[in-house]
Amino acid sequence: MGTHFRKNWSPPINDDATYRVDLTSWASVTSEATTARRLLTNRTAATALRLVEEIHAGAQQAMDASPNQGKHACHKGCPGCCHSMISVTAPEACAIAEWLRDNKRPEEVAAIRQHASENAAKGASLNRTAYAESMLWCPLLDSQLSCTTYDVRPLTCRAWNSLSLDACHDCYFSNHVNKKIPLDDHTHAIGQGIRSGLSAGIKGMGLDGQHYELNSALIVALDEPDAADRWIRGDEVFEQCHSA
Repeated sequence: MGTHFRKNWSPPINDDATYRVDLTSWASVTSEATTARRLLTNRTAATALRLVEEIHAGAQQAMDASPNQGKHACHKGCPGCCHSMISVTAPEACAIAEWLRDNKRPEEVAAIRQHASENAAKGASLNRTAYAESMLWCPLLDSQLSCTTYDVRPLTCRAWNSLSLDACHDCYFSNHVNKKIPLDDHTHAIGQGIRSGLSAGIKGMGLDGQHYELNSALIVALDEPDAADRWIRGDEVFEQCHSA
């Protein structure tokens, strides 16, 4: 990425009480503008995947500027949050599916698809709290609870950074509904803004910018190899998926 890109995704950082609000607003505006600019180009499946790559790269740069970067407690195999309901936009689901097809054996993809199908069926009628209580592990985890698609993980996951491993373990091994995980406010605010801006930018271009529950969206993206192409042409490819 060039100098102009790095400048665009350098977040404003200050010490006053409006920091979080300003950061979320900045991220939303930046994300929406980036999305609109990308979707004004030739609309192909490659454009949709490139949009996700660009938004994720910008999000990561902005999140890496967090003053709490060295305090993140998240690590591979932590059981803390990967059974929570995860939301994705249609192009994010397509990017994950494309990555799986390019990097995993067919039988591995089939196993992930089966896991996602089971989760979607069990979680269809659950709200966020009940979903987390049901311990429906993300289908993209391996046997060691590590993310197998880390490079293309959703914005929701990128933005969730705990500052206390003890709090995560306490939350997981006890009644997590009544526990509060201390989060990195910087990355969380960035994530909220970028997700909002991405959705708004997509909708502003007349496309489906809904946030969907990961399992149901991933099933569609895996079952329909041309999902990205159809989505960017305006088809309601994901209309039967669960909202999140």
